Amino acid sequence: MAYWRSYKIRDNLSLRHLRLPGFHLADESLPFQIGMNISVKEYNDFLDTNESSGYKFHYDKKNVYIIAMASSQGVISYIQECFKKPNNRVIRSPIMVSGQPFHNNPIGIGEKIAPDTAVRPREWFVQRANAYPYFPRGDFTGNSHARIICEVASTQKIELWNTKCETWMHEEYVRCVFGLKIYPKINIQGIVHQSIIVSLQDYGYVEHYQVVCYPQIQL
Repeated sequence: MAYWRSYKIRDNLSLRHLRLPGFHLADESLPFQIGMNISVKEYNDFLDTNESSGYKFHYDKKNVYIIAMASSQGVISYIQECFKKPNNRVIRSPIMVSGQPFHNNPIGIGEKIAPDTAVRPREWFVQRANAYPYFPRGDFTGNSHARIICEVASTQKIELWNTKCETWMHEEYVRCVFGLKIYPKINIQGIVHQSIIVSLQDYGYVEHYQVVCYPQIQL
């Protein structure tokens, strides 16, 4: 697909060994290819080593791309606060909200994927996943599988954001996928507008809300 083509041309030989770029990636450089002819094991090992790199990665037909910057801890904290409200703001609520926990790609070939934010039940409500001969029926640290997935995209291309949201709905444990596509701010005659697309998916139901603008006065 066209949006997988990296805007930065690199030597093929350098792409056969996965490594992070040694320079800052501008938004217009994404997606940026960092590997080709990479096995699933090599890719998964790379994710484990670079879990806190600050990037979002994607594996596509043995090619590896950096597709966006990972969501900040501030975003995760805000979503955690939102989920506390329906639970009377108890300290040890029945759910856990975490950022980018690795799960098995439900339509992949064994590669790991990580949502921006995942909501899962605590162990005293739902036991840890049983051992499975192929892929874990939970995250890769042995916790129960996420039930609610949140995907947030700012620099990430909208086609990939939408595809990733749809991918999660192929997992039987996932009950709902909530997506946000945030566009850059635009200054129109001293008023800043920022557009957002909101996506909500569950079984048999997909809703894409219209773009909403939030005007702000530019001081």
